[in-house]
Amino acid sequence: MTEGNAVTALIFNTGGRVVRRLYQGRLPAGVASVPWDGRDDQGRVVAAGVYFARVETPEYASIGRVVVLRGPRE
Repeated sequence: MTEGNAVTALIFNTGGRVVRRLYQGRLPAGVASVPWDGRDDQGRVVAAGVYFARVETPEYASIGRVVVLRGPRE
């Protein structure tokens, strides 16, 4: 296996503040997933709302919108 690509995956709130650092390290080339449990860096459940996920490598960056919904029992 080769050393892989440097990857950073972050979750931001709508104000641009980093809410969660999901991953920073190397991953082999190909498809990968980095799950988010809906918590911030301190382990607190985030509020319902819109967040942004940013994944970047030295050659590529992508941002996607994430909508967090909370039910009445949470």
